[in-house]
Amino acid sequence: MTKIVSEEKAKQGRKGTHVLMILIVGLVLAAAVWFGVEMYGDMIDNAAQGQNSTTQPAP
Repeated sequence: MTKIVSEEKAKQGRKGTHVLMILIVGLVLAAAVWFGVEMYGDMIDNAAQGQNSTTQPAP
């Protein structure tokens, strides 16, 4: 015998706002890490260029 269940109770999950917030926070964290790595890479590149132009071997 089949059981009749209302459409609201048949749903397996709640509304997706919680999942959406987790996805947005994850995206923001990934962007922050990407930005940090970009800044770190620029610092290393600038430091390497500065060392090459200022330090020359003595004749």
